[in-house]
Amino acid sequence: MLIVDDDVTLLRHAQSCLVDLAELYVALTGEDAVRICRRILPDLVLLDLYLGDTDGLSVLRALRADEALQDLPVVLVSSERDPLARDRAFALDVVHWLPKPLDAARLRACVSVALQPRPDRLLRPAAPPANP
Repeated sequence: MLIVDDDVTLLRHAQSCLVDLAELYVALTGEDAVRICRRILPDLVLLDLYLGDTDGLSVLRALRADEALQDLPVVLVSSERDPLARDRAFALDVVHWLPKPLDAARLRACVSVALQPRPDRLLRPAAPPANP
């Protein structure tokens, strides 16, 4: 699982809440998040809406544009209360939206559910081999 936030305090809090649920990786920037996702293909991304170098929706668009990452489950976290921001996130297929400050029990419950296999998120079958 990849946790993406430019707030080191939040990163540490999330790590301490989730350490026993998944192998955890962290990224402080959107650029690092996309690079790490391409390298490790995490089971889940916990993504802040506002990052120092970009916004979470731009990161989400980059993930959705990458064939290998397009079905990656993403939970967005934010202190943003604007319903339009939530609508934009859900239009990009986030699995959940968590408000900041993060409540430990709610975070753990959300991540536990999001890490469960979903039939609509199974890997697509490989294309059949071409006829020689």
